[in-house]
Amino acid sequence: MFSSAAVDGDGAAKRAIMGQQLAEVAESAPPSLRAADFWPELETAAQADGWLPAIQAMPADWWGEIGAVGTPDDALEYLARLEEAGAHAVALFP
Repeated sequence: MFSSAAVDGDGAAKRAIMGQQLAEVAESAPPSLRAADFWPELETAAQADGWLPAIQAMPADWWGEIGAVGTPDDALEYLARLEEAGAHAVALFP
């Protein structure tokens, strides 16, 4: 499963950092990332503008489907979604 974490009080800054990393893997993204509800829309935007601009323009809530990215509250929401989906344990590595 593709999942990343970047958490700080400045969620926009963390999403910008992760956006760079996502742009690097997006073209050959794993199936777990391609399964995100927003993926077709993001892929269409990337075909028009390129991956990095498309990722930079994506709504902040899409990050909640990718990983613990943004503020500490964003990370807690992501972890809660994992628990709701049936995860019994989650490991985060710095």
